[in-house]
Amino acid sequence: MLSRPPYGSDARSEQLRLGLYYDDIHVEQDVLLRVLARTPEAEDAAQMFDACRQWLTSVIAGQNEGLQAVTGDLYLPSSDPEGLISITWNTDGCEAVDADGHVDLFAVEPGELLTLTAVLRLEEYMRDCTFTLCIGRPSREDYSRCLQDMALRLAEEVSENASGAAVALPSEREGVRLFWAPAKASPPFIIPAVGILVLYWLRASDGDAEKRRRKKDAEAFAREIPSMVLQLILLLDAGLVVSSAFDALIEQNRGTENPLYRAMEQVKERSRASNLSFVRQLYLYARGCGNRDFMRIATLVLDHESSGSDLCEKLEREREQLWNGRLTAAGARAKEAETKLCLPLMLLLLVLVIICIVPALITMQ
Repeated sequence: MLSRPPYGSDARSEQLRLGLYYDDIHVEQDVLLRVLARTPEAEDAAQMFDACRQWLTSVIAGQNEGLQAVTGDLYLPSSDPEGLISITWNTDGCEAVDADGHVDLFAVEPGELLTLTAVLRLEEYMRDCTFTLCIGRPSREDYSRCLQDMALRLAEEVSENASGAAVALPSEREGVRLFWAPAKASPPFIIPAVGILVLYWLRASDGDAEKRRRKKDAEAFAREIPSMVLQLILLLDAGLVVSSAFDALIEQNRGTENPLYRAMEQVKERSRASNLSFVRQLYLYARGCGNRDFMRIATLVLDHESSGSDLCEKLEREREQLWNGRLTAAGARAKEAETKLCLPLMLLLLVLVIICIVPALITMQ
């Protein structure tokens, strides 16, 4: 019997020798078998559903302070981080929230409770997860953002209405008064273009801060990898096994602001919830995080989980390669900074020349 890899992992190759016997004829042949990952059972699905629910509870609030103080849009993902569980959101009983997570603050009152249902599907297994959220007290900025979303929805609704001889422009929507006026002062093509650009900028500006934060976290994540590998090597050299070394590493850096150690704490929680080993769960996370350096480290740890000495040597080579890569990148940024400073220095030199020449010209006159 050959044990299959856990569900969600890659297929494994096994090199075997096959003996075939027929009467007095005997043939032996080396064969390569490809062992596919096993399909999930009810117990596996239940554990993965529990882990997915915990993850959803921590992320669906989006930029809100929490599910008990919702004043802006929610984050409703369509799958779990590993891409194994598909998620469908049912908002039929919650008119203030659409399937994309947009919250209409004018359709609810502060303190009102809303219910969202997430339908989780894994192969033939399915589970409904219900989340209760409370509308907080919105600020002026929250109402302004909601009005901008309403303007875009109204424009789409009016544009798609093809009934009647004339287009009826609504004067009120959810307690908001609407005023429509023709643009007479400017050419007809300027105002729509400017309006579209302004609305696009207003919607895009909300995502800029989140993009900058994610980029900053990704850079901090990548910068910390060499230091994390060095700490891991020291713990392995001290005699700890791989899982104990990671536990000590997480405990030493608990409470830090670096996203790498926060991610490792989340991986540890998912490992406990799904009954997968920490190393296997770390490998699954590395596949989806998008950082190739971290993916190489996780693959090395998974392949050499039981052989600590070989793992230390390979981790040390990876650490040296990472440090060399950081030095190369720092040198490139330094050269780029020198190039960017050329123009300001030239302008400064021009100003100094003018300061020196102008008094002489005045004296000559």
